[in-house]
Amino acid sequence: MTPATVTIVDPDAGKVITEVEAADRCSLSVVYLRELRRTGRGPRFVQLTERRIGYRRGDVDAFIEARLQDPPMLGRPKKSAA
Repeated sequence: MTPATVTIVDPDAGKVITEVEAADRCSLSVVYLRELRRTGRGPRFVQLTERRIGYRRGDVDAFIEARLQDPPMLGRPKKSAA
């Protein structure tokens, strides 16, 4: 059985949130979120001013979604009857 994909429509997906809010939403420290941004591995961001960064909520959610992992299969796989 294949797990169903859940699609959540968020009316606030385009809302720009602060760096602190984005880090909190990802359960990351602000310092680590900055490192991810600096190395190009973090969520897409918005350069609001020369010194101010924001994140669209939908981009942060997409970043989290892209990192979902299926749990490992426990035990040995069943042999098929050939």
